[in-house]
Amino acid sequence: MAQGSLSARLIALMRRQRVCTVAWLQERLQVARVSVFRGLRAYGYFCSCNANGRYLTLKDTPRFDRDGIWGHGRLRFSRHGTLAETIAVLIPRSASGLTVTDLRKRLNTRVHNQLSALCRQDRVGRYRVGRTMVYVSADPEQAARQRRERQQEAQRLALKPAPWWREGEVLPEGMPAQAAIAVLVRLIETPEASPASIAKSLQHRGLRVNAEQVRKVLTFYGIEKKGS
Repeated sequence: MAQGSLSARLIALMRRQRVCTVAWLQERLQVARVSVFRGLRAYGYFCSCNANGRYLTLKDTPRFDRDGIWGHGRLRFSRHGTLAETIAVLIPRSASGLTVTDLRKRLNTRVHNQLSALCRQDRVGRYRVGRTMVYVSADPEQAARQRRERQQEAQRLALKPAPWWREGEVLPEGMPAQAAIAVLVRLIETPEASPASIAKSLQHRGLRVNAEQVRKVLTFYGIEKKGS
C-alpha cells in the first residue's frame, strides 16, 4: 500500500472514530504497527497521557482546556505530550501546588512514579503537610508563594460561613470554635488523612480533639470523606 494512500485511510478512519488504539488501526488496515505511526507522522497526532499511552487521536481532534488537557471519557490527552511532561507543567501553574490526589483526579491515572522522577530531576519541589505531600514549583520563590496560598486557602475556607448556617448553629454542638477551625484547616491541609490521624496531629499541638469530634465536624459541615 502506498504511503500516501495509507496516510489518507488512517486519517479518514480516525476522523470517524475520534479516539482509537494502534491495534484497532492495524486490524482494520492490515498493516504493521510501525506503518501506523509512519502514516500519521506527517499529519500529527496525540497519544493519551493515561492508559499507558495506548490511545491515539488526530492533532486537531482535542478541544484542550486552559491547562492543555482534553478528556474523552476516562481518557486524558495532553497538549504537553507525556504524563510526566504534563505533570511538570501543571504543578508550577497551580496557585497552591498539587497533591497526588489532585493530579490523580485531573489526569485519571496513577502519578507516583512520574512525581518521584520529576523530584529526582529537580523539576518540581515538594513539602509535607502531615501525611500529605504537596508538590510545588522547583523555583524557590514560586514554591514559597504556592505554599502561602495553600495556607491562606485553608484559613479562608475554615472561616467562611456556609450559606445554610443559621444563627446559633455555626458550630457542632459542644465543639469550641478554636477546635472546629483547627479541624477544618487540617482537613484542607491533609485531605487524605483519616479522622484519627487528624485528631492525633491536633493533640500534638495541645488541642483536646478526638477522632469522634473530627467526624462530628465532617458531618456538621457536610464534608464527604472516604474512610471517615
